[in-house]
Amino acid sequence: MNVTRRGWVVICSGVLAMVAGGMHGARTLDAIAVPALVLVVLAFGWVLSLDKPTVERVVPDPAPVGTTHEMKLRVTSGGLVSIHEELSGTEPTSVDQPIDTETWVSYPITYVRRGRHTVGPLHVTVSDPLELFTRTFRYTIADPILVYPQLSPVSPPPSLSALASTSGVIERQEFERLREHVPGESLSSVDWKTSAKHDDLFVVEYSHSESGGVTLVAEGVGNRQNVDAMARAVASLVAYLRTQGVSVTVVLPNGTVSTDQTAFFQRLLFVLATTSPGRVSTAALESADLSVVGRRGTAMVTVDGKEFPFTACLEPDRGNAHEQIAPEVGLS
Repeated sequence: MNVTRRGWVVICSGVLAMVAGGMHGARTLDAIAVPALVLVVLAFGWVLSLDKPTVERVVPDPAPVGTTHEMKLRVTSGGLVSIHEELSGTEPTSVDQPIDTETWVSYPITYVRRGRHTVGPLHVTVSDPLELFTRTFRYTIADPILVYPQLSPVSPPPSLSALASTSGVIERQEFERLREHVPGESLSSVDWKTSAKHDDLFVVEYSHSESGGVTLVAEGVGNRQNVDAMARAVASLVAYLRTQGVSVTVVLPNGTVSTDQTAFFQRLLFVLATTSPGRVSTAALESADLSVVGRRGTAMVTVDGKEFPFTACLEPDRGNAHEQIAPEVGLS
């Protein structure tokens, strides 16, 4: 329990009025003192009797670095409410604001760092209607936030363009099976005729030759900055290859992801978001069609024996890269 500045003013005024009234017999001062002290007692009892507020929070979905989202929160309490929320991996890193009780409020956050992060702990401060006293409740349970690596538009150098053109477009000639559509998956393979007959979306899958694909092998060594650079490069390069119709198998220190898996790009971004410094085998790097190594704060790309920094692949001035790339690769 804490006394606010306003509370101290009321308490001190009441005490001084009582002292002055006792010394000088001025009943008019008692008329000030008694109501003031009654208000203090009532406000103290009000705040003391409040139950711990109920908190509901809606955390944004996973998304790449640089995207902005709405955090939603609702606090149910019998008093006036203000919150202090701590966050990691985002801007801002904390939020302080008064809120209306029992009403959903939202505030914007921008993802700024790849990886697993948290929202919380949360501090909820309640006060009486006159704001004389406050009481703070701490909620230690933190909700997770997953931030994908940044997606950047790629302007491929000649060696990368050649790799994409010679790897071929995924063949879709032989029907393999029909399955239910997975939320977040691209709508390009939805069979609309079949979906129209049912109360759900269905996807047509085709068998295709494995010979037309690209194997991308990547590692980030040393520190997190190197891994961040590697993850950004891999996500952006794979997005480019997928828009060119090329099937991709990605080999990373913490797993392998290929285009024959359901919701391929979401799986890849999850693996890239959670990967830590690590190495793949030298043989895997040397046999790869395309390799990415994060070192010295940057990502080095190797295609057909030619090595160059990933920054040489970046296409400038295309606005919000995520909004432009995401629909093309089936990322909502």
